[in-house]
Amino acid sequence: MESIVTKHSSDRRALLLTGDGACARRATRVRKSGQILKLILFAGLLLLGWSALFAYTYRSPFHFDDYHFIRHYSWDELISTFHGWNDPDKIETPALRPGATLLFAFQGSIFGENIVLQRIFMTFLMWILLAVLGLLLLEVGCGIFQIGLVFVLFVTSRIFASLNLWLTLGSLTLCYIFILLTCYFFLLWVREGRKPLLILMLVCAIVAVSIREEAYVLPIVLPLAWFVSSAWRTDRGRVLIAAVGVFAIAAVHFLLRRAFVPEAPSPQFTIRAAKALLVAIIASWFPGGYTTEGMTDGVLANIWIAFLIGVVLVFMRVARSGLQLQFIGACCMGCVLALT
Repeated sequence: MESIVTKHSSDRRALLLTGDGACARRATRVRKSGQILKLILFAGLLLLGWSALFAYTYRSPFHFDDYHFIRHYSWDELISTFHGWNDPDKIETPALRPGATLLFAFQGSIFGENIVLQRIFMTFLMWILLAVLGLLLLEVGCGIFQIGLVFVLFVTSRIFASLNLWLTLGSLTLCYIFILLTCYFFLLWVREGRKPLLILMLVCAIVAVSIREEAYVLPIVLPLAWFVSSAWRTDRGRVLIAAVGVFAIAAVHFLLRRAFVPEAPSPQFTIRAAKALLVAIIASWFPGGYTTEGMTDGVLANIWIAFLIGVVLVFMRVARSGLQLQFIGACCMGCVLALT
């Protein structure tokens, strides 16, 4: 009898380990759902803490182009943004961004000039951004602790404060959300090969491109996301299909932008543009940004930079070659995202 019980127990363990049965799949889904819930709650707690610490910012007034972007729009104005300037007043830089204008119209119509509600909505967008980022990092292969550390670093950064306090940058936050969703559905498509995932990925890419041109980097970011994921070197055909599809979306938007908004600035491939890119990378990656003011900020920034360099050197020394390649891929992705 004891041998029979032992045999049945070992069979159940084998079934769970091999992942061939419904029990294994259900256990995996439950575990992943628990991880996602923990990340969402942790992100919410971080944002509550930030809001409590900087509660006075919730009554800060509108800033620059917040005044004329976030308002009620007529139907004619909204329709015109699909074949013309995203700013019907033609004050801002010309662009084809109907998705951004729809967001501004939503904010202006629902919240009006209530600055507290506007800022609560911005924090809510940030919560969604962190949740989607957590989903993506889980799919890449990061652990709960690693993702939590990323959340803390992001929420305590200056770029977080800038995105959260300038209401017009809500369109940039929303664009990042759909960029991350595109990457998430891309990784699912590569691993599972189900067509609905490919369709969801393409829909998210279309929405992201319609909000801001930062989404043009997606055809490069997607292969890099695959490269740094835990399942790289597999399913190259699906990676190619996804990259070509997203590239086609970006190309169509670019051509429509040239046709409908000929005044829109075009990409420049000059030494000046390369220098601007280098400045953007330094400002994005270096603690303290491109420059620091005062001796204290300078010393702290240099200490943090030295610490990060030490961590990188130790990692490159002790990590396996596969992890080193993935780390290099992540650095390349950071350089590409600096374009945004």
